[in-house]
This record gives sequence, C-alpha cells and structure tokens, in this order.
Amino acid sequence: MKKALILLLISTMALAGCGQSAQTGAGNKQDAPKEPTKTESAAKTESSADSKAPADKPKEQTKEKPAKEEAKILKTGEKFTLKDWEVTLDSFEFNKSVKDKMFSSSASDGNKFLVLQLSVTNNGTAAESFVKMIGGTSIKAIYNDKYEYKVTITMIDGDLSKSSIQPLSTNKGFTVIEMPDKVADAPESLVVVFESGGAKSTVKLR
Repeated sequence: MKKALILLLISTMALAGCGQSAQTGAGNKQDAPKEPTKTESAAKTESSADSKAPADKPKEQTKEKPAKEEAKILKTGEKFTLKDWEVTLDSFEFNKSVKDKMFSSSASDGNKFLVLQLSVTNNGTAAESFVKMIGGTSIKAIYNDKYEYKVTITMIDGDLSKSSIQPLSTNKGFTVIEMPDKVADAPESLVVVFESGGAKSTVKLR
C-alpha cells in the first residue's frame, strides 16, 4: 500500500513538471521578436539611403561681363553725333580776342581764348541753340587729363550762343573757352569734350 502511494506521488509530480515545461516553451515562443520580412527590410534600406543621399545642387550660372568699350577719341574734322545734333570741329586756334564788324571781346590778362570753329546741324524737330547760357550742349576743355575749362559766352556775331538753328539746317560759328597762357602754350595733352542728352564725344587737339 505504501509503495502504491509513493508511485502515485512521483507520477503526479512528473506530470506537473511536464506541464510547466510546455507552458514555458510556449511563452518563450510568443515572446520572441518577429523578424521583418525581406520586403520591409529592403524598403527601410532604400528609404535610409534616399535620406542620406545628398541633394543635387543646381549649377550656378556664371554670366560673362561684356568688355567695356573705350570711348573713341576723335580728331579735328571728324563728324560726330550728340542726340539731335551732328557736329564737326572744323578748326581751332588760340587768340587774345574775338571780334565782329563792330565789337570785340578779349580774354583776361594772362589768359587766351581757345576758339573752336564748328559746323552744327540740327536734326531735331524744333529750332534750338547749340550753345546756351543755361542748358544746351556742355563743352569743356581738359588739359593734362585733370584741369577743366568751360565755355565763355561772348555775344559777338558768329558766336553759336547767339544763333537759333532751324530743324535740318546747318550753321557755322564759333565758341570760345578761356584758359591761362601757360595752358595754351604748353605741350601737354588738350582735349575738348562735348556732351548732350547723355551722349559724349571727345576731340583731341594735341
């Protein structure tokens, strides 16, 4: 009788141990992490690669700057255009004074007039004066690339400041620029610059 009880107890304990082992195995299987499928893994890899790949930078367009054209230096007798005016510096000379039949105008002591003989055509639609007291064409002499001398109005007949030129007409006349004798007699460069309506022309005298 005792032997039968001992065998029954051993059998019961063995069965209980097998049950716990089975439950533990099942629990381990449920707790194991699920491996990602190949499709999900490839998608994540591609997404990661895309995020790390540097974005293509747009190429910067470089614009070549056009070479700046140097202003042409004209000679006496060459024709040039200033807005509505067509101009030729026919000749020049240095004189102490300019005069007409009745009157004369003289430069100050120690100075001379640079007398510019001009042919001027008005291509505009209304009568205009090429040289004016206020406004008109700007004319200046530049000595040795830095000293400037402006036009002097004489009111002598033939001075272009006295004449109004009709459309499509040409007038011949003069204008004068007063400057020191030293400048008139010097060997350094001397040019005359004409400007009107944003246009500019330079004539070399020496």
